[in-house]
Amino acid sequence: MNTIITIAAGIFVVLVMIWVIWRQMSTRIVLKKPTLWLGIMIVGIVVAAMHISKGIVFWSIGDIIFLIMAYPVSAVLFAVLRAKSYRLWVGNDGLVMRKGTAITLILWVISVAIHAWGNYIVPGSEILMAFYMGLTLLIQRKLVFNRAKQKYPNEIKANLAIEAKKNERR
Repeated sequence: MNTIITIAAGIFVVLVMIWVIWRQMSTRIVLKKPTLWLGIMIVGIVVAAMHISKGIVFWSIGDIIFLIMAYPVSAVLFAVLRAKSYRLWVGNDGLVMRKGTAITLILWVISVAIHAWGNYIVPGSEILMAFYMGLTLLIQRKLVFNRAKQKYPNEIKANLAIEAKKNERR
């Protein structure tokens, strides 16, 4: 049963990664709202806590130190680099737009490879993938928004207005 759950979780993670990278490489309006990424981080924490509390994974103090140092540093570093790699412009509709570049894609491949290496170094650390994804994408969104706001201070107001209208409908 655990094997089936592990395979299903692995397939889910791969599908989420494909979805995230596809969205990053697509033309999108720049948004500020972090709700989705905060939710993914919370799911990641819950999943990790469940695995640890049930004894499914066990980490030594050295493993924990490695994870605390490596994953947040990697999440922040790659969020910063990807945010800088985005192309930003004002679209015909007056909205600030963003789209990942080939460098963005390369940075995703490298960050996933580093995370996979971390999983090899600390078996069971793949349960932190959702938290890692939420954290790195939350930071990236904030940095892209700040970059857009700095580059297009007047135009970004239209993006905020659209985001506010979407929030009113919910």
